Amino acid sequence: MVDPIATAAVGAVGELSKSAGGLLNKWLGPVAEESAQNLVKRYRRRVERIAQRGEKKTNLESPGAVPLRVAAAVFEKAQWSDDEFVAEYLSGVLASGRSNDGENDAGVSWAALVGRMSADQLRLHYVLYSGVRARVIADGLHTLWDWTTRHFVVDVEGLFDSLDWPLKEDAHLHRLYEAAYGLEREDCLTEMSHGDGDYLSRVVSYTKGRAFDAQRAFFVFRVTATGIKLFLNGHGYGQKWYSAIEDSDLEFTSHFDAGTTSAATVSFVDSVPRVAQTPTVQDISASTP
Repeated sequence: MVDPIATAAVGAVGELSKSAGGLLNKWLGPVAEESAQNLVKRYRRRVERIAQRGEKKTNLESPGAVPLRVAAAVFEKAQWSDDEFVAEYLSGVLASGRSNDGENDAGVSWAALVGRMSADQLRLHYVLYSGVRARVIADGLHTLWDWTTRHFVVDVEGLFDSLDWPLKEDAHLHRLYEAAYGLEREDCLTEMSHGDGDYLSRVVSYTKGRAFDAQRAFFVFRVTATGIKLFLNGHGYGQKWYSAIEDSDLEFTSHFDAGTTSAATVSFVDSVPRVAQTPTVQDISASTP
């Protein structure tokens, strides 16, 4: 049976592509010229991918259901993207929406958030929060207050390696910071700063006085409740409390082929040594008997 929603969408695209002298073709390119049947197949393939990935994040053999509103929101967002990170996060939202009574529709808002975010934003979110989780577990921190109130820092060159992006020119840096400020707009990061080590050591209030390498660039940030919860939802743990991100017994392995994308190597800003202070004449005089 052909999905009526998909058919209606395909029909609308087809009609628009014929109007305005083929103007839509100039915007959408080959997509506007595809047959309705091909678009329906594409829609089904993307939706099936979300369902298959979601199955790996929940136990479908146990009693439960996903509210229709959540499923509809997830599949509507899925039909227009082939990106692996979009699919991964949406499949997690779908899995998180499954409950015994099938009445928890919190996933509607998380699907909307994922739908607003670019693939770059989701990739950066995944890399940073995976790194935060690894750091928190490695340091043995088990109280949210121990680390959510502190700033994290990551070397920009290392961050590009984690993202599996080439660091060749200013355009790539612009891509990174565009994604970062997008995450800040969505309340997934806060108190961000970036620049060379000298700038951070001298100017930024929450990194000032720290001995950063002046020859390297760094990215500084704090996590947010929204960012943590999005990370949990993306892995199918949306119904767990925020502290689940620091639970080493939970599996946070993602089920996608994203090249060499990996967790960023992050550190706490307050673990960076302070700049050595050179004694002033006044200090020396004060200490002289």
